[in-house]
Amino acid sequence: MLIDVGAGRRCNISVLILVILVTLFSFCCYSQTNFSQKFDVQVIYQLHYVRDSNNSDVVKSEYMELLINDSVSLFRSINNGILDSIMYVDFKNGKKYEPMLSAFQYRSSFSYNIIKNSNFTFYSDQIGSTIFQYKEPKNNFRWALERDTATINGFKCKKATVHYGNRNWIAWFSQDVALPNGPYTFGGLPGMIVEIYDEQNFWHFLITGIINKSTSAIINYN
Repeated sequence: MLIDVGAGRRCNISVLILVILVTLFSFCCYSQTNFSQKFDVQVIYQLHYVRDSNNSDVVKSEYMELLINDSVSLFRSINNGILDSIMYVDFKNGKKYEPMLSAFQYRSSFSYNIIKNSNFTFYSDQIGSTIFQYKEPKNNFRWALERDTATINGFKCKKATVHYGNRNWIAWFSQDVALPNGPYTFGGLPGMIVEIYDEQNFWHFLITGIINKSTSAIINYN
């Protein structure tokens, strides 16, 4: 969730999750655990974001991926996924410190993983060697479907809007891709979300590709 914190300050997803965990809910810390799942579809999004609302001219970018199968989806940074796979293999082979060298090559500003199924949204994030995990009921977004249409990166899209996390969001979804999913926690539209951004354009997700391939994803919790 991207929520305003005080005048002109923003709280990113990692900070918000930790605040929720510490102040409202009990949480569990796990170690020596791994999540592994096979997926059929990889959706690649380019994320442009503004960390500091007082310095909105500084726009950063990172590639994210949404992995989907018939029952579950996983949203994360592509670099974070690559690093998790490298660390998992190295730890299985008894190499405990080499992964730190890989971390410099695959640095990511987003260490969280978001897993969605038909009933729940599951968040996980890592600070140091500690894993924080939190599960909540699936968010039923109250989308307002608009009449506007557009073609975005080759996809015929329709417009929808929603208020979420103290922000107004504009989404463009394509019914040509019959998957009611999207980046971050977003979903529930009658088609894949091709593009979504908040009114101030501090957070902007845009599809750059959809690949139909079998992929095994690993979230390393070691």
